[in-house]
Amino acid sequence: MDSPVGPLARYELLALDRDDLLFNALILMTKHSVRRLVITEQGAVVGLLEQTDLLAVLSNHSQVVALKVERAATPEDLGRASQDIVGLIRTLHGTGVKVSFIADLVTELNRKIFRRLFELLAPPDLLANSCLIVMGSEGRGEQLLKTDQDNGLILRDGYDCPTLAQVTDAFTRHLVAFGYPPCPGRIMVSNPDWTRPLALYKDSLFHWIHRPDEAAQMNLAIFYDAAAVAGDASLLAEAKGYLLGRLQDNQMFFTAFARPALAFDTPSGLFGGLFERRRGEAVDIKKAGIFPIVHGVRALALEKHMAETNTTERIWALADQGVLDRGMAGELADAFTFLSTLRLKAGLDGSVSGTQTDNLVRTESLGKLDRDQFKDCLALVKKFKELLAYHFHLNH
Repeated sequence: MDSPVGPLARYELLALDRDDLLFNALILMTKHSVRRLVITEQGAVVGLLEQTDLLAVLSNHSQVVALKVERAATPEDLGRASQDIVGLIRTLHGTGVKVSFIADLVTELNRKIFRRLFELLAPPDLLANSCLIVMGSEGRGEQLLKTDQDNGLILRDGYDCPTLAQVTDAFTRHLVAFGYPPCPGRIMVSNPDWTRPLALYKDSLFHWIHRPDEAAQMNLAIFYDAAAVAGDASLLAEAKGYLLGRLQDNQMFFTAFARPALAFDTPSGLFGGLFERRRGEAVDIKKAGIFPIVHGVRALALEKHMAETNTTERIWALADQGVLDRGMAGELADAFTFLSTLRLKAGLDGSVSGTQTDNLVRTESLGKLDRDQFKDCLALVKKFKELLAYHFHLNH
């Protein structure tokens, strides 16, 4: 109460241009837990956007969910807030909000939940000496419905927490109760292999790069997508810096790393006579379309030592460096968005809990426009696979 306000205040205004999207204002308010944004035009302040005005226009309750998360006093409070996200996703999708905007908002809400849960469970010294990370689709900011957990904890070298095992076990257990399934590969903080000091993470990165096997390449891919959620983010930054610094111009390494992008078949015969003969044919949209784009783009980005984690951001960064033709980049970004939208719809249709349990798209259920676009997307994925095969010498 006796401290001066000045040293505690933040002087940089959270602002948006008056021509920006209202949905970006919603994301910014959710991310920073504020109720007003400064609106500018050509750098000059022209007004304030109030939370109440914004919510009246968008007619959804994302700020209510965020407020519940911030005020949660127990993991059970967080669990109830987590369940509200499912209804929010249904509302946004049902009113035509683009999947990329939904992903941005859900990413911010999920990370608030993970951060608050860790704050409720971890003693203050653990918070100060560790970095909670999310990986995979959550790290890339592309998770919509709840999928398998992919998280870890980087500890400061020399730090020891006597209650570490109890904290990490409780963290995983509560996330399962919230509807985030346990990772089949045990890539979770409750696994000691993913809760370790920074020096041991560096040892693992060295092993994954210089003595790669199938498991090592998978671990490297997942870690490359990591994002900090709670604690000291500089620990992840140092680990990522080590990763990018150890990479060498080793064609054999990148060939092996990129190969999984070609592991699953992308069908092309579902839309002619073959489809008519096999009524009820379904396509695993993740294996056939989304994963080849995500991992192919990830391999190209890793080869260029890029720091971006989001797939669309990686696509445009690759175009800026001339790795991808800008026309191809635009088509890939559009295809990724369309396939993600179909996957979200399949998940909402097949789940009441908001957990992504179904990646199957039943082609006979698509309208003609969606069916034609789906066909074009799969053809583009096959073309992208051919580009990857040539670039990484995968056919040799």
